Amino acid sequence: MKYSKYLPAILVLLMPASVLAVSNTYNFPDPFAGASIPMIISRVVQTGLSIAGALFFVMFLWGGARYLTAGGDSKHVESAKKILINAVIGLVIVALSYVIVAQIFGIIIAGGGGVQTVQ
Repeated sequence: MKYSKYLPAILVLLMPASVLAVSNTYNFPDPFAGASIPMIISRVVQTGLSIAGALFFVMFLWGGARYLTAGGDSKHVESAKKILINAVIGLVIVALSYVIVAQIFGIIIAGGGGVQTVQ
């Protein structure tokens, strides 16, 4: 309760922000460009898949480079194989999670299967 004396001042300072948030008198641009909730979710899923694909590509290149530069050392070869296997397992998990999310999204939002794609 040591900071309770500052509470009225904080509320007074926040009040104009809440008033401006209700009335858009400054005509701020819409950050979502009028997109609907399903379209926003679709964009988030596609962005996540893009990031996961890029990570898979980097991990696959890293594992391949380690395998090629192992020089016959069994410890380095095993490490490279482990990286490659984990990259493929990660890609399979991402693909399956996309299928699951697409089906759930299609059932809940669109009334059928599949995810809407961004054009």
